Amino acid sequence: MTANINDKVTRHVFSYYYGNDIKDARKIRLQSLLNDPNLKLSNSKLDFILDTGATNVLFPAQLAGITISEQYFIKNIDHKIENHSGIVSTSPIVYYRCLLDTFQLGDLVIKQLPVRITFDPRVTVSLLGMDFLKFFNIIIKPEFKQVILEETDTYTQYIKKYKTFASSDTFFTETYIDLSQQSLLDNEAIEAAYINEIIQRNS
Repeated sequence: MTANINDKVTRHVFSYYYGNDIKDARKIRLQSLLNDPNLKLSNSKLDFILDTGATNVLFPAQLAGITISEQYFIKNIDHKIENHSGIVSTSPIVYYRCLLDTFQLGDLVIKQLPVRITFDPRVTVSLLGMDFLKFFNIIIKPEFKQVILEETDTYTQYIKKYKTFASSDTFFTETYIDLSQQSLLDNEAIEAAYINEIIQRNS
């Protein structure tokens, strides 16, 4: 579960928090900024649940501050329709797959990120899934409530294609817990693994 130490890596550090609702008490949340002139989004703040079990980046239009109607979206925004189940317990949710002009998380700026947007009022959460997380090795530090995203070759290739940039880069060496292949984010397991790593490193 513990990956090898890299000589030189680029990492981005973010503070996270937990939701107030009891059922969301152990879910890691990160705040992002969304920009897209076609969706009339300008530095719109949106909190995402970090979810390695989610394939996509999903969010409801109303939470993101999208004011255009669903009819306008269908007529004017390039998209494909998808149905997703599991978000709510009743019928599947209709999502529109499109490219978001700019997704920003701290100092990370990703252009042309594939996202799924729904106008269904039953959806009240936003999920940061593997469409974004696949670019990074994920480090969780529960004692500091920090998420560290370590850039991978996949990220490097993507930014070359879309000229995506990060406003600041920090290079340092650290042992990390590699969660990139986990299907479910379990904070208690993460914390236990991290404590074990500290013990091993200091023994």
